Amino acid sequence: METSARPQTARLNVILPAELLGELRDRAARENTTVTELLRYAIGLEEYVASVREQGSKLFVIDPTGERTEILPRFTAGSRVAASAAGAATASRQTAVARA
Repeated sequence: METSARPQTARLNVILPAELLGELRDRAARENTTVTELLRYAIGLEEYVASVREQGSKLFVIDPTGERTEILPRFTAGSRVAASAAGAATASRQTAVARA
């Protein structure tokens, strides 16, 4: 009997402002996903930004007028938080790159 290995998970309770939680729930409903998946995606994207910066590169958002805004990470890729986020959100990070 073959079983697939499931990644280890842990529960985390987070206190968010009610308005932010409402926005996350609305977005999750629009995108047919969950708030948990949105948060995993955000953490994975953060990890990607940090890893790009560590390699000496920069990421920018270019608006329709051509104005550029640099995207900066909130924590470093070498941190424990970033390391666990990367493991939990690899697929999300690849999706983020594909959408960019």
